[in-house]
Amino acid sequence: MRKGAIGSVPPAQPLILAAAGILLAAASLRAPAQTCWWEIRLLLTARGNYAVRDSGAAYDGDFLFRAEWEGAMERDEEDFILYHAKTETRAWEIREKASPAEGARTLTEKDAGAGPRLRVNYVLREGERIVLDFEAEGIRVPLHESAGKLDLPLPRSREHARDETRYADSVCEGDNRVSFTESDLGKPRCEKFFAWEWKRRQWVAAGNGAIFLGYSHKAAVTVTLIPHAR
Repeated sequence: MRKGAIGSVPPAQPLILAAAGILLAAASLRAPAQTCWWEIRLLLTARGNYAVRDSGAAYDGDFLFRAEWEGAMERDEEDFILYHAKTETRAWEIREKASPAEGARTLTEKDAGAGPRLRVNYVLREGERIVLDFEAEGIRVPLHESAGKLDLPLPRSREHARDETRYADSVCEGDNRVSFTESDLGKPRCEKFFAWEWKRRQWVAAGNGAIFLGYSHKAAVTVTLIPHAR
């Protein structure tokens, strides 16, 4: 048969066809499978201070709280179902001094009992964005004996549904809206960073008098999304 005629194969052509087959097979192996669920990690760091003035006594404290929440989410038609795996407190420190200081010692996290807790409540689609509702539940301050113990405010998301304290009204820098987009879900790995500063000064009625409370903290949140296929 004449070279190049139908039914004949030039000597180099089998090598070319074999190479093409290998490339197509490799491409098919690299093609991403359809994502069925996402691993979620939320790392919160809060560093702040507070001041309490109660009937001539003064209490001043500072604190550091760092915790990580791990879980997963999967689609539920247009929304998502959230699953909690574990929560770990990475750091918890608090120092409080009382004035007048005669006979008063500095109290720490060892005197505070149970420390703060990080909770992620739900994930919800709002228009083009997907938002996370989370909160850090604080402790009661001052740590010293006082008739005016109140909750120490800690960071929470703007979307927090049960926010009776109107936390977002006192965000003075940055934004506590923690969210991501549909396009973020298509990435092999997505990491987003959020930061804000929060301050509040108020007088609270207590008995026959009033207590002055001054709070402030800086918050940083890192959210990591990792897609998985079943």
